Amino acid sequence: LYEEGETGDDELDVSVYPNPYIGASLSEEKYESKINFIKLPPNCRINIYSLAGDFIDTIVHDDGTTNESWKMESRNKQEIATGLYVYVIETQDGRRQVGKFVVLRGE
Repeated sequence: LYEEGETGDDELDVSVYPNPYIGASLSEEKYESKINFIKLPPNCRINIYSLAGDFIDTIVHDDGTTNESWKMESRNKQEIATGLYVYVIETQDGRRQVGKFVVLRGE
């Protein structure tokens, strides 16, 4: 699909936290079920895929800030499972960054 670290002409330096995301039981409300992207360009699209290459969700980041949170839900509003995920950040001017994050959920 994409190679990790693959970028366009001007490199992006986006980070994801927490990575790995370690959550507890869904019945424990104190855990926030979200992944944060920081150091984003002001306008970009974030596509998220499973390790198998299945499309999970798209986040359109267009609020002019450098941060975006994702509730770790698929485009069908289903909570994602434990696993390794790939994100692809693309800007309108052709810059791109590919990375990965891990989700570990409790029982």
